[in-house]
Amino acid sequence: MSEQVFADGIGPIVVVGGTVRLDFVTLVPDDGEAGSRPKPVVQHRLFMPTEAFLVTAKRFAEAAEAISKLERERGEVAAAPAQPPVPQPPMPQPAAAPQPAQAPIPEPPAPSEPPPPAERPKPPFP
Repeated sequence: MSEQVFADGIGPIVVVGGTVRLDFVTLVPDDGEAGSRPKPVVQHRLFMPTEAFLVTAKRFAEAAEAISKLERERGEVAAAPAQPPVPQPPMPQPAAAPQPAQAPIPEPPAPSEPPPPAERPKPPFP
C-alpha cells in the first residue's frame, strides 16, 4: 500500500456512462466567519466501474450492519441497570393531526312496513 487517505465523508456520487465518480471530502474551517460551520472540500476523487461500485456498496452495507449490531449490543449492556428502574411519568401523546371535516353519511331509514309488491308486466298478447 503506497498511500493512505483520510476523508470526513463522500461528496456527490456521479455516474457517467459505465463509470462512478466518488469525491472524498474533508471538512475545513470557513475563514469568513468565526464559529461558522466547516465547509466540505474535495481532497481526492475515485473513479471506478459501475460493477465494482455495486460490489463495494454491498460491502459498505455489510459493514454498516456490523456497526449497528455492535452499537445495539453495547446499548443493551449499558442499558442494563444495576438498580431497579425509577418509574417515569408517561410520555405525552402528540395531538392527532386535524382531519378534514366530512359531512356524515346518512343511514337509510329503517323500513317500518314492507314495500308493496311490484306489479307484474302484462303480456303483450290477449
